[in-house]
Amino acid sequence: MKTIFRKILECVQQGQTVALATVISSKGSLPMSKRAKMLVFADGSIQGTIGGGMVEAQVIDEAQDVLQTCNARIVRIDLTSDQIEADGLTCGGTVEILVECFTPQSEPEVFEAILQTMDHGQTAVIASLLPDAEPNRNPAFPQHRKILIQHDGSSVGTTGSEQLDAAILKLAHPKLGQPFLKTCALNLTPSNPSRVFLETLLPPPTAYLFGGGHISSHLSNILHFIGFDYVVIDDRPEFLTHERFPEAKALICQSFEHIFDALTLIPRASYLIIVTRGHKSDQVVLMQALRTEATYIGMIGSRRKIHLMFEHLQAQGIPQTMLERIHAPIGLEIGADTPEEIAISIAAELIQIRRSGE
Repeated sequence: MKTIFRKILECVQQGQTVALATVISSKGSLPMSKRAKMLVFADGSIQGTIGGGMVEAQVIDEAQDVLQTCNARIVRIDLTSDQIEADGLTCGGTVEILVECFTPQSEPEVFEAILQTMDHGQTAVIASLLPDAEPNRNPAFPQHRKILIQHDGSSVGTTGSEQLDAAILKLAHPKLGQPFLKTCALNLTPSNPSRVFLETLLPPPTAYLFGGGHISSHLSNILHFIGFDYVVIDDRPEFLTHERFPEAKALICQSFEHIFDALTLIPRASYLIIVTRGHKSDQVVLMQALRTEATYIGMIGSRRKIHLMFEHLQAQGIPQTMLERIHAPIGLEIGADTPEEIAISIAAELIQIRRSGE
């Protein structure tokens, strides 16, 4: 998402016009993310995707018209059973896509604030005023149509109406810090109904990799692409290099004995991945990890070794409810064998946990 907003800002600052397509509602089985966004440029090229296929092709065509008129519109596509059969599709449903245009005359402050919010790992809500479902009733849609409601309650941007801005802020404030994605009605007056699309910006989750060996090295490459920040911890400095972990948020060289004292606060939206060089250090980290509220705790090891470790922990008085928090052996069961395959199985489990939490 960050690359999409950065490209919009770049285009506006360089005097180019660009269209942004955003999925604002979907029903049924559709081949797209609920948070899908796509940029369409004047030459017909795109950045990002809303799922490909006939839906994407139609939106690209619609976006070319939006680029000409600079009037935002909502594209509603209903993939009926007849269309599915005719085009050989395997999915069907209904989707609404907001297509809006940004020009060199568009004020960049909102996009600058969005990027700053994401860079600082803060929460926020993006509110997008929607055009009327019947374009002919609202041909002069305002250029100012996005507001960013920041984590401290302040806002950047305006719709051009103080009354409408106030209503949007009131609606958006309770959504700060929550996973939220919804089109909401703003019935200020019976004769002037408005709709706004609210989407929350949440900091990317952080994965803490305890152990800087081969599995962590391969896993870090995947984490970067699936939207995770990551921190690597090891007591061997030669394993903690920027060449091995170029996108690391931090590299921490310290003994595992009291590592969580150095990490201070572990946010709830954290994923603890225990892949040290030995079972002894795995257990040392695990005992500390269980005292956190981390969303995910995963530990590598064979089923036999893990069974023996759990028996030892139970003998030490660790309750079964705490042990049930541990994903061990770590990763989804896909028959992974090599470090690369194990890294993929771990990443798949992180995605599963993350999306089920939404």
